[in-house]
Formats: sequence, structure tokens, C-alpha cells
Amino acid sequence: MIIRDFEICIIPNSTIQRIINVNQYDKGEVWRFTLHDENGIKIVPTDASIIGIKPDNKIIALAGTIDENGYVCITETEQMTAAIGISKYEITFDGGTHGTYNFNVSVEEKPGADGIVSDSEIAIFQQAISEAATAVKTSTEQAALSKKYAGEAKTTADALAADTTTIKNGISQIATDVQKLNTDLTKFKEDTTKNKTATESTISELQKKDGEILGKMGTKQNGKVIKASNTIAQDLKALDDAVGATQSQPSGSVYYEYIGTLMPGTVRITIPKGKKEILATYTSTGPSYAVKSSLIISVPNKGYYDFWVGGNGQASDHFFRFYNGADNGNDYVLQNSILTAADKIDIYVK
Repeated sequence: MIIRDFEICIIPNSTIQRIINVNQYDKGEVWRFTLHDENGIKIVPTDASIIGIKPDNKIIALAGTIDENGYVCITETEQMTAAIGISKYEITFDGGTHGTYNFNVSVEEKPGADGIVSDSEIAIFQQAISEAATAVKTSTEQAALSKKYAGEAKTTADALAADTTTIKNGISQIATDVQKLNTDLTKFKEDTTKNKTATESTISELQKKDGEILGKMGTKQNGKVIKASNTIAQDLKALDDAVGATQSQPSGSVYYEYIGTLMPGTVRITIPKGKKEILATYTSTGPSYAVKSSLIISVPNKGYYDFWVGGNGQASDHFFRFYNGADNGNDYVLQNSILTAADKIDIYVK
């Protein structure tokens, strides 16, 4: 390593400048500066830096170092000696606290250096070549992408045209469907009118049937057994089915209302206030007696109303006693609870 020493006297407003002679492309020398003030006293700064302009008008800036002996050291770089001619530099000490010092560097052409470039310039050329190659590659890739996108755009346009045709066909089908719905709606209105007429006719027939059945029943007597004929039993079943199936009745008509079922474990039922009549329908699906029988009781009659099972009215026949006693209020009760799981008595009132 080559070290060159220079004495610098910091004199304010001094115009004397030192010239440092170097050859083109020199590098690695250490320029060591010793600072003195105008009285010859050595100055030891804490930091130093230089900035300069080369003959090719390029700016260069470097940081200096302070060694253990108080020297300001600047290491010569290839960039400082690349351009032939005079380069002008200024050293700043301690950020300007100890002033600045200007000096020139004279770069002479190195014999046989024609066409030689510095390492940094080679690196710059290599970078430029690499960037040019990258630019060519990028252009090629962009051209390929443009071609690809153009193809995709055409495919998309063709698909949109096909979708447009499909939408038009769909709109036409919707118009046809709407027309059919209008026709179906008109027919539905006509059918609704016909069904209403048929329903009203059915209700009228039910009212007529109710009157006929009640006419066949005759007068109910307290404490007497009412034995209905097979015809009356069949009519009661028809009435029972009609009551269960009919959800609404015409204004002014009175129909039986189902309020509960007597069965094993349920032997008491309360008749709502204001009711005038009870229709009790006994049904058995047991193996010994498969029967259905009904009786009608006026409210609030007191006494016993019996179902005789077997049809002979004999004491040996099964019977279920259904009564309302003086102390039961509106409660009607099965007196002897011998109903099986296959037996029930449905209670209707009106």
C-alpha cells in the first residue's frame, strides 16, 4: 500500500491550493493529511469527508478516516482517477468546525491505456448489456401475452354473442310461460267458483240429513234405555263423520261440538255451560263385541243412561252406566269403569 503525506495549513480565505498528480486508473493509495492552524499548531479533527467534481462533470463524495496519529486519511479510488484532467476537491473537517481545504487532483493519461476502462465502467457496461437483454426478454414476453390476451378476448366475445342469443330465447320462453300462467289462473278461478257451489250444496244436504236423524230419534226420557235401530245407528255414524269432517257451518245452524272422549282412566267430563243436549257415541273394537251405539241426553237431566252391549237388553249383557247425579253439577261420569283399551265413548254437545 502506497502512502503519500501532505501538510495542510488551515488559513482562512487562503487561495493556495495543492495539486496531487496521479495516473489514470490508479487506485489504492492513501493520501494522509496533517493539519496545522495559521500558528503552526497541529489540529486533530474527529472526522473528515471530501467532495469533488471530475473533468467528465461527475460528482464524487468520499468519507475520510482519522488514524491513531491524528492524520486525515483518504483512500484513492478508481472513480477518482478514471477521467483525464483536473479534478477539484474540498475536504471538510468536523462538519466545517475546523474549516475546509481545497485541493486539485491532476490525472494524467496512462501510457498504453488507450481503450482501457476502469473496473467500475466495465461493471456499468455489463449492467447496461444485462438491462438491454432483460428489456428484449420483457418485450418478447409482453408480445406473447398481448397475442394471448387478444385470443382470449375473441373467445370471450364469441361466448358473449352466444349468451346473448340464449338470453333472447329465454325471454321468449318466459313470455310464453306467462301467457300459459294467465290461462291457468283463469281456469283456476272458474274451478274455484264451481267448488264453492258444490260445497254449499253439500252443506245443505248435511243440514237436511241432520233434521231427518233428529226426527227418527224421537223424544228422550230420563232413566230410559234408548235402543236405536240399525238404520238410526247408520245415520248417526254418517252424522258423526260429517261433524268430524266439516270445519265451518253456515250461519244460523246448530251442530254437535266434540268436547272429549271417555276411556279407561278418563271417567269424568264437564259439560260447558249453555249446552242443551249431549250426543254420546260408544265404540268398541274388542274381540268379544264389535259394536257402535249412540244415545242423546238432554241437559241438565239427572239419572242413568245405559249402553247395553249385545243387543238383547239382558242383565248378562255388558252395560256402561253414564249418569249425572245431583251432586255432580255439569259433570257426566261413567259409573263403572270397565272400559278396555279397545273401548271409548266420544262426547258431543250442542
